[in-house]
Amino acid sequence: MAHLIRILLFFAVIPWGGLTGRQAAPTEPGTPGAVVVACAEAFSRHDFKAAAGMVVGGDTAFDYRRMVANVPEFGRKKVRFLVTKVQVDGDAATVDFGSEYDGVTYGEQKIGLKRMEGVWKLAPNGTGYEFERLVLCFVIPEKLVRPMEEGHAMTRNLDGEAIRLGKARTVFLSKVFSVSEGRYSGDRPYSGYEETMMDQGTEILFPAGRADELIFCLVNVGQSEGGKLTYWKLVRGKPRRIWQVNVTGKGVRVPKVGSLAKLLDTPNLPKNSPSDLVRLMGVSQGYACYTLSVAMGCYYCGFFNGEARKNWGRHGEPPQQDDWQAGKAGFYITPEEIFYLRSSELSR
Repeated sequence: MAHLIRILLFFAVIPWGGLTGRQAAPTEPGTPGAVVVACAEAFSRHDFKAAAGMVVGGDTAFDYRRMVANVPEFGRKKVRFLVTKVQVDGDAATVDFGSEYDGVTYGEQKIGLKRMEGVWKLAPNGTGYEFERLVLCFVIPEKLVRPMEEGHAMTRNLDGEAIRLGKARTVFLSKVFSVSEGRYSGDRPYSGYEETMMDQGTEILFPAGRADELIFCLVNVGQSEGGKLTYWKLVRGKPRRIWQVNVTGKGVRVPKVGSLAKLLDTPNLPKNSPSDLVRLMGVSQGYACYTLSVAMGCYYCGFFNGEARKNWGRHGEPPQQDDWQAGKAGFYITPEEIFYLRSSELSR
């Protein structure tokens, strides 16, 4: 439900000439155009109560920090509108305007207004434009944000240590992508991570309790066999790609002794594989597993303890963490990983 509502609110980028050089319509104080511009200014300074006061039926008592925590559009820092056309018909009006969000130009939009007791207010009237949908958040904020909160609550870290670990993993992954941007190893990204539009993508493995190393497993995705294993580690505060190995289904047979060998179900490694990879194949340890589904807009979160099959949560269904929420609040640390870490501590 939360992801469906995000789709409803998402601003689709439309190729457009931009605001520069566009002919602006008059926006004298108190006019419909001025109200649209004022609403954009309120968004820029995150004064959402003021913005709600400019909307017919707007809820000025709602705590809009809840929107900021759950709706990406409410996190925008610079919103700019250029009014291009104003049509007034008695106490009703329609304003056409160009829009720019955090420096990115979007398509021209339109919204209706009503004059109430001499004051013009935004009045969503079913035009279907993106900004109008966002304005609806001020009319029914509780109805929109509650299912998002309920959906996010299932994969929201509450324990202080889990919060820190989840966020550290997100930061490390972001750094990896940053240093890899635009670089390729053959026809594959240098990072070793490749998205797909299917439910399955590159699996991201973090050793249990760690956020300073990860393994990208791009294996048997979009091809009959083969793929890549890529190991990254944080070295002196910077991500470093330690090794990247092609997995072809041929090579030296590796006994399925360690957790990684069992998880990947890949008993063969190329000759001259890094000694560290060979060592990892024989080590028994837990791994947090994250797989991004681009189609669903979420990460599937699981945990493999090295002994049993991967635990995807209740009834075999993986917890699904909204990808935007993962980036904002950190990767979800599953109860299985927390239990594994605490059990390991007790056994020492």
